[in-house]
Amino acid sequence: MWELPLFQNSTVKPKFVGTLTNSRKNFSKTTQICVSESAPSFMQIWAPTSSQSREENLTC
Repeated sequence: MWELPLFQNSTVKPKFVGTLTNSRKNFSKTTQICVSESAPSFMQIWAPTSSQSREENLTC
């Protein structure tokens, strides 16, 4: 369900860690996932078709 390949450049904040495909969330199929180093349990999701950002609590 979630594919989160590690981004080699860990100095980037927020750093790009992968993409998700989840039609149930009404997101685009190529939604970018960025995770903050200060709060790795929360991911900030940007939809390419929308200017709004949205945080989601992911249980790993």
